[in-house]
Amino acid sequence: MKKIFLIAGICLTILISAKAQTATTRIPSDEEQKISQELSGIISACNLNPAQAAKAKPIVTGAVQSREANVKQYGSDKNKLKTANEATTKTEVTQLGGILNADQKAKLTAYEQQEAAKMQGKAGSMIK
Repeated sequence: MKKIFLIAGICLTILISAKAQTATTRIPSDEEQKISQELSGIISACNLNPAQAAKAKPIVTGAVQSREANVKQYGSDKNKLKTANEATTKTEVTQLGGILNADQKAKLTAYEQQEAAKMQGKAGSMIK
């Protein structure tokens, strides 16, 4: 009887230990999701190669972080927030332009205009 309890205890301990060691998936932060979403959109819209995508990631990361800082700084003043975010986007496009060819630059401009129109649409629907 003691052997049965001992074996059952050992099995239970092994099962608990194995369960505790399974890898937990980390949920990406809101900022990481925004970076990933924006970078994916740019890669897709401009047909970036892997080397260009690697160079674009820190640029996009900086822009997203800058926009987050703008929200914290100008959250209550929508005009200043809009101006600051437009400046951030302009800087981002300029920096990305340094790694793109002429065709990709045109695609980036079209993509940014499309995204701006989406944002204006969202802002307009929130006001109603």
